[in-house]
Amino acid sequence: MDLAELIGLRPVPCGGLLVALTRRCPLSCAHCSTDSSPTAAERPDAGQLLRFVGSFGDRDRPEVVMLTGGEPLLLPELAARLAALARAAGSRVALLSGMFFARDGRVPDRIMRTITALDHFSASLDVHHEREVPRAGVFSALRAVLDAGIPVSVHLTGTGPDDPYLADAVADVRRVFAGRVPLLVNEIRPLGRARGLAPATPPGPDGTLAAPCALAAWPVVAFDGTVAACCNQWTVDRRPVPAHLRLGHIAADDWPAVRARALGSPVLRLLRAVGPQRLHARYTSAPAPSGYCRSCHALADRPDVLTGAARDASGRVGAALDHITTQTQLAAGPAALLRRMGCGRYAHLVERQEEAGPAGERAGGFTGGPAAGPSAGEFSGGPAAGPSDGGLSGEPFGGRSGAPPAGHPAGGLSGEPPAPPTVLSAEVLSGEPPAPRTAQSAEGFSGAPAAGQPAVGGGGPRGGRARGRSRPGSPTAEPPAQGRAGQPAAGRPAVPDAGFRTAPVTRRPVTATPAAEPAVPPGARPTAPPPAQRPVEDRSRG
Repeated sequence: MDLAELIGLRPVPCGGLLVALTRRCPLSCAHCSTDSSPTAAERPDAGQLLRFVGSFGDRDRPEVVMLTGGEPLLLPELAARLAALARAAGSRVALLSGMFFARDGRVPDRIMRTITALDHFSASLDVHHEREVPRAGVFSALRAVLDAGIPVSVHLTGTGPDDPYLADAVADVRRVFAGRVPLLVNEIRPLGRARGLAPATPPGPDGTLAAPCALAAWPVVAFDGTVAACCNQWTVDRRPVPAHLRLGHIAADDWPAVRARALGSPVLRLLRAVGPQRLHARYTSAPAPSGYCRSCHALADRPDVLTGAARDASGRVGAALDHITTQTQLAAGPAALLRRMGCGRYAHLVERQEEAGPAGERAGGFTGGPAAGPSAGEFSGGPAAGPSDGGLSGEPFGGRSGAPPAGHPAGGLSGEPPAPPTVLSAEVLSGEPPAPRTAQSAEGFSGAPAAGQPAVGGGGPRGGRARGRSRPGSPTAEPPAQGRAGQPAAGRPAVPDAGFRTAPVTRRPVTATPAAEPAVPPGARPTAPPPAQRPVEDRSRG
């Protein structure tokens, strides 16, 4: 399983599960977003975790389980047992490590046995980690993991796109591994011990535009066993978790129950589609609290918002809205998502670069250089502002920097000119996803036209680790993927979202009908899309 496939699943509701095995870590990095340390003792009960992961079913399991911490490889046997249970149900398993064991460049046998039970291994690297674990040792350990047939990636963290450390580290990874190792590059956010290292982030949108929240897609098992709907570290650590963001506890709930709550919640559906500040603007006259994430937490005390969400996003209508939101982001691809959630200059490096030419060059620019900018046609009039805090341990699927995953991407991969989106109405009354249509009225939840998405079929086989097995209900079996090397099958991964079973989604252009020739249903009032705007990303802690 490659990094691009893993990140590509990030917008899919319940497409993944984040599991924090422990808050303890042998390192004491100054920028740690989870306040991990050698003395931290908080961790979920191992027996409860095993029971919870053992409740995955073949038809309802998450596509990927991400093990993180703290340092998950402090518990290698538990990580291996969880991986075996998840993979037995058909899930794939990834793990992110701070590489504490690699000071001398070796991977201890006990840890290598766990790593070889995974589908993807990620190493965290930044100036703070390098003060405790040298870069050369990390690279030597990663070579050993690659030689064992496990796909790897490097997660870099810096102060911003102009950070010379990032430029040097990116170039070094590209030189040493010759494009075999993709990168996810993030910026330090004011979380945990990094509160004094990073500036406060600017305010987000005012609610007139949709600013979808990608953090509300994957459930998170927190350090005390609570299951939250959001991987924002502020939410993960807050007690009590706001009621609309609490999905249960591994002591009392199994995965099917947690999944049903996450997929069926009207307010979570709307958070994923339009974001919290749009909900305040739509359903209440009271002003939303300042800050993207603070405005989400405040929804628990706004019964008028919760009532409106239940009225408008329950049942098949809400499921269809969730489906459209997910397919829009899947069609845009992982690099487009990372332009909103990470360090945009390096977003294109999420893809493996083995096709690169000599000296690390690639089509469309030099490796490690700026990625292509956002597309001109953005979802809901502009790129969505991101949540104010980072994901669990700060990266898109359990990293360490505090980088905030943001809303709808709308561009293609770096170096590819994105196709202009077709405008769809958000007022979907059918339980089935609509096929792409020409511009129509968008007087629904978002307050602005939503980007189009390709029509997809149902019941397709899953890629990656499937090795020729078809999913239940699939008409045909997929040819075997390319084995343990982690090469994903062609096209986008088959993923469950909002109750729909989808075939692999291929990235293909969506042709927009000229605005001068909209197709308007009889009796409908045509509405022209608003001018493109670019709301400021909200990165404040709220």
